[in-house]
Amino acid sequence: TIDSIISRFDLTSAQGKLAAIDRILEFLSTLSSRIVQEEYIKVVAEKLSVEEERLMRELIERNRRARGRISQGRVEQKKQFFPYDRLEREALRLIIHDVGEARKILLNLEEDVFQSGPNKDIFRLLKDGLKGSEEADVSQLLSAIEREELRRLFSSLLFEEREYENEKTCQEVFYMLKELDLKRQISILPRKMEKLSQQGDQEEADRLFEEILRLEGQRRALQEERINQDHLMEGQ
Repeated sequence: TIDSIISRFDLTSAQGKLAAIDRILEFLSTLSSRIVQEEYIKVVAEKLSVEEERLMRELIERNRRARGRISQGRVEQKKQFFPYDRLEREALRLIIHDVGEARKILLNLEEDVFQSGPNKDIFRLLKDGLKGSEEADVSQLLSAIEREELRRLFSSLLFEEREYENEKTCQEVFYMLKELDLKRQISILPRKMEKLSQQGDQEEADRLFEEILRLEGQRRALQEERINQDHLMEGQ
């Protein structure tokens, strides 16, 4: 993993070396085991010819900041869940009430971006029921729902008052859900990497690190695509 990071930077320049150190420390700060962190620090100090004590001081500071973010995250956890659920339901509401291109945008989502089980079930129902007929009236799908919980959810989305609907709104919800899903996928990998490293499976840990880089690349590409789409819509 460390070698994978180092190989991405030009160590012949001071700027490249500092960037490599910064990226390595960022990675190490995600590991919860102090022992694993210290072992990595020894390796990094030797490979980059940097004082071990200096690296450890910087890592301790990053760990302190990370703990602060975790504490704040726990305070905000409930606040974060409900907006996520509301965003999923907003996507469902837009699919139900919009037609044509606006609806098609959100039907291009993958069902795995929905974290709520009922929301995912409703999305699957809509995607299957509207396949090849994006202009169809979705109210006919209600009769196909057997579970009472889903019938109530679908009915509430179907009959609630609409405040707005347009292609731009659908586009915004689409990108927000996609980015949240990528962030979720990225967030669970560092702990898995740490566990694999502790078990001595460095090859698999390196593979997960490459997966993190791939997902981060997808997230950056998604952000750029979102900006480009915003510019296109502003020009229309």
